Amino acid sequence: MIADSEEVLRAYTEHRGLHLTDPAVLDGSDAIIYAESAALEALSMLADQRGSTADLYFAELFDEPALSHLTPVMPALLNFLRARLAEQDPVLRLEHDTPRLAHSLLLLAAHALKQATDAPAGSPQAVALVDDCLARLARDPLNDRLPPGDLCFALSSEERRHAPAARFVRDEIRKIRNKALPPKHVVVLPDQPPLLVLDLGARPDIQDLLRILETDPPADGADTANWWQVLPLPDQILLRLQLDWLDPVRAQLVLLLDADAHRDALARIAEHGCLDITAGLPDDPDTVFFRARVLLDGSHLADLLLLAETRRTALTKA
Repeated sequence: MIADSEEVLRAYTEHRGLHLTDPAVLDGSDAIIYAESAALEALSMLADQRGSTADLYFAELFDEPALSHLTPVMPALLNFLRARLAEQDPVLRLEHDTPRLAHSLLLLAAHALKQATDAPAGSPQAVALVDDCLARLARDPLNDRLPPGDLCFALSSEERRHAPAARFVRDEIRKIRNKALPPKHVVVLPDQPPLLVLDLGARPDIQDLLRILETDPPADGADTANWWQVLPLPDQILLRLQLDWLDPVRAQLVLLLDADAHRDALARIAEHGCLDITAGLPDDPDTVFFRARVLLDGSHLADLLLLAETRRTALTKA
């Protein structure tokens, strides 16, 4: 399995044909774990070389027929791995029929290594980067030193019909937490919409969006859509907010707020019909302070908070 995983890394970075001992070997769970570890190492090396992973794109993979079917999942995998590197313990729930996950992760790793150097494919510099990545994997892999996150496959429709209750509930919780980001801080000030401070180390696209919205906002305002959901779990009640920006760029952000811990903030959001989001506070020297306002349906949120209160009472009685 390790030999075939290394072959994927080397074949792509050397721009040559792939010669696997047995392609089915890369379908197993052990191959997925190794490939995820390789992708973490490669992204870390890219960040070391370039200062960031923000410029990692997959457009050139679309032009390769043998690889193009693997590329749709890569942006989600990239954000998941970035979140692991930021020690955020993320959840990524993939469709049950996602093809060749280990191969996709290894291609992502190889692509990151290619972007880490200006040297041509197969050059000594490119080969040395792959050698360094494999040495790190063998010596002291990041995968063993970071919060594990939860990279999983969703249950298929058939599996959901016959799954034991515990497995079904676990899949539902993963659905709730899929790609979601809990706020780092929630700031409630008098006569102001609540400010949600986010750790966007894993989402440079949202960092750029906040900068654009503050420094060069669209003349008619940003084109956005949003959805709230109440999500009663066995030990807490969450509110899930999905924010979709259609203009000036397309982006999606999913936030999770605790109905109890963030009760005052949620009530204030419902009152004002908006909230502010930022990646840092004005006095934080480590981040640039850009803030964006998001308009919401306050009355709808107020109805959901009443529903959450009802569910809270039911859970307490249970």
